[in-house]
Amino acid sequence: MHTLDTVSFLDTALALLDEGKTDIPVPVAGSSMTPFLRPQDTVYLSRIDRPICRGDILLYRRASGQYVLHRVRKVGKDTFDMIGDAQTETEYGVPHEAVCAIVRKVKRGNALLTPDSPLWRFYQRVWLVAIPLRPTAVK
Repeated sequence: MHTLDTVSFLDTALALLDEGKTDIPVPVAGSSMTPFLRPQDTVYLSRIDRPICRGDILLYRRASGQYVLHRVRKVGKDTFDMIGDAQTETEYGVPHEAVCAIVRKVKRGNALLTPDSPLWRFYQRVWLVAIPLRPTAVK
């Protein structure tokens, strides 16, 4: 059996997006986006075809080469401020060029979450402004 590391896997997924494919399934790894995203969930990535908005979930690549899946806290002229749903610290100044894809939907078990679902809207709107309360709320 051949296994791919995360960077190779995401490089391959992004190459498929470059070929015009959409909704590329990617299993969630890590916990920075809990409680909205869980390790057993699958996100579906697409190329960005509209202006990015506060609350969108983006895949971006840090200067170190690490891929990160976080939520937009603030849209700036040339940068985004990003934060994971499990975090209280914002990553400031992510350049627009670092953004690779947007999450269009999430599969959790048999359920499909989309941006118009109540749970998605809660995390996009309420959870995003409740950053100081997150540690208490998660407990």
